[in-house]
Amino acid sequence: MPGIRETDLPGIGRKFLIETRSGDKMVVVHDDGRRAIYHFDQEDPDEPVSMVTLDDTEARQVAAIVGGLAYQPKVLEEMDMDVNDLMIKWYRLGPHSPGAPSCSSWWSSARSS
Repeated sequence: MPGIRETDLPGIGRKFLIETRSGDKMVVVHDDGRRAIYHFDQEDPDEPVSMVTLDDTEARQVAAIVGGLAYQPKVLEEMDMDVNDLMIKWYRLGPHSPGAPSCSSWWSSARSS
């Protein structure tokens, strides 16, 4: 079940364990104005796979973006975009749609490069 658990860390700040609907787990630690965001692998929840540290200003900017204050995305099943003379047509694919596995393979190989 997705949710947020908070824990006080005396002398450090506060830990927020955030579990998303997709099963990802993140920890955000507030420490003297800085925020450290750790992302954990679903298969090894004790070992972070990535970490980002933000100062107070950066954290507030990211919060505004993620919270939809800076930009409200258009939720569309289909979107057209015209770039110079190139017409790009975007479609939302489900996990079992034709082409989805090749996209996943491309993304995995692009991330490991």
